[in-house]
Amino acid sequence: MLKSLFSIPLSLKIFILSLGLWVIPVPINAEKPTVIPYDVEGGTEDTRPGGTRVAPSPVPPVAPIAPITPRDLERGTEDTKPGGTRDQCFTSENIKPLTALIPKSEKQLELTVSPHPSLLIYFPPSQAQTADFVIWDYNTNQLVYKITLNLPKTGGILMITLPKNIPELQTETPYSWTVKLNCPGSNLPFIKGLIQRNIPTPELTQKLAETPTDQHWLIYSQAGIWHDAIANLAAQLRQNPNDPQLKENWQKLLKEVELNVIVNEPLI
Repeated sequence: MLKSLFSIPLSLKIFILSLGLWVIPVPINAEKPTVIPYDVEGGTEDTRPGGTRVAPSPVPPVAPIAPITPRDLERGTEDTKPGGTRDQCFTSENIKPLTALIPKSEKQLELTVSPHPSLLIYFPPSQAQTADFVIWDYNTNQLVYKITLNLPKTGGILMITLPKNIPELQTETPYSWTVKLNCPGSNLPFIKGLIQRNIPTPELTQKLAETPTDQHWLIYSQAGIWHDAIANLAAQLRQNPNDPQLKENWQKLLKEVELNVIVNEPLI
């Protein structure tokens, strides 16, 4: 069963209350990549989920201060730990791993209210020139979107946005996704996870309407809508990479969910 755990840790209360309200408004312009078809079922990783299906959980009402916490999943197969053999892709054992920018947990489901959400992935420097991203319906195994991404040699954090020319994600429906590096060999490094689009509550809708768009990331974080919170803040930081307040907010947000190791990695 999918469960939403919305406890309110003290550390995040302090984090959100400590944030300044002055930020520079910037439009979100996620670039749409070009789809390069490939065989979803090929390779050594069968990314389609199996086993018992679980029912999605609704988003709770927005609290004055709410947490960014993982939503636990009883099945333990959809974690975001990297797999594959490192020496086929990486020249150094000290390289940071392929990492999804989501709260740390063994098993989790993260939320969005966007019909075409964005995910952020840290790609370390590697021999891979491309990576494959695939997302499909968790319950039906129906493919939603697949793309081959071109990677820079230097590595960095890449925002992957579902384009508007594909069907919207259905509400209250979990989706599985995977990112796989295309390196020499057959055992390729990969990460995977779960995302679900929920209907925004009236309270969340009202707060967003009353708040400047440059502060929407904070409203999303208060509501526990992780993907929209980090994507909104990342889009602002990409447009103004030298803004000290944005940099501070970004670093605090990542540290709060135990992503300290990549807080200084560039957005690409």
